[in-house]
Amino acid sequence: MNNKFYITAAFKHVEETENLRKEAASVLDLPKIEERQPDLAYFTSRFVSSGTNLNYAHFLPSELVKAGSTVPGKAVDIEHEEEKIIGHIYKHAFTDVDGNYVDNKSLASTFPKDLDDKDLHIEIASVIYKTRFPDIVDEILNNEWKVSMEAYFTDYDILVGNTILTKNEAKLMGFDVANADKLMGKRAKIVKAGTILDEGTVARVLRGICFSGVGIVKNPANP
Repeated sequence: MNNKFYITAAFKHVEETENLRKEAASVLDLPKIEERQPDLAYFTSRFVSSGTNLNYAHFLPSELVKAGSTVPGKAVDIEHEEEKIIGHIYKHAFTDVDGNYVDNKSLASTFPKDLDDKDLHIEIASVIYKTRFPDIVDEILNNEWKVSMEAYFTDYDILVGNTILTKNEAKLMGFDVANADKLMGKRAKIVKAGTILDEGTVARVLRGICFSGVGIVKNPANP
């Protein structure tokens, strides 16, 4: 797993408003205020969404479901510097396109093909070690930081429009798979016997995803 991607989203402090606290708690089952540890600051954020991001990485819902168990327990770091750990992720949950909680059991029992017709998000609850990094917590509360997901992947397919091709299929169709990075974001067509079967932007469909943590960043590449 030597391939790594970053995706950026916004922090939400769970005490920002009472409604926000209830909304986050309903999805992530957050501890009540009186049950929280005084040396920790609690936050929620949208970790990753299905579909194609601005780095032309495409996340299938079925791959997100398979990788969901790799989210909790991973580090929160500063600017993706792995030695600058300031907290950890302790919980995740899936939500649908409207932000409604989706039960893990129902996702696990759904065929991958049916899953991939849905839109899914992974939401996370994380803590930052407040007494050790009080300035960082204050800056987060002042909206000075974003969150940026960290993930490894073992393999990928090629997406053109709405069609997924294996690397071998793409190579047989004339795609320069050996230089796949140069293909990402370009417009392409899938042509068979002179007929255009599909066309659109080229993206990388990530396979074998392992989420490795989340960084807080000030100048994200994908705001």
